[in-house]
Amino acid sequence: MTTNRLKFDPLLAWIPIVQAAKLLKVHPSQVRRDRAVVEALGLITYTKHSGGFSPQDFEVLWIFRQLVQERGRKEAIKAIAQQLKEYREQDRSRSSS
Repeated sequence: MTTNRLKFDPLLAWIPIVQAAKLLKVHPSQVRRDRAVVEALGLITYTKHSGGFSPQDFEVLWIFRQLVQERGRKEAIKAIAQQLKEYREQDRSRSSS
């Protein structure tokens, strides 16, 4: 997967869902579905009434969207879940050493 880092204006603090949808070239309802997945995986924290994303959370969503386009939704979720599992196992083994 080719992942370029997103560059944000340092003054940018918030990206509303509608703007995120435009940047990702998807419908706002798709952004909400994607947000639910990355939130469930523990990759972002989202408060129900916020209505948008921090630049860091948007970047996670952007990377997820790239994975979905390259591998399909189910495979993207599996790949992320597997990477998280491996990372957490390595972290536990380092902590117990």
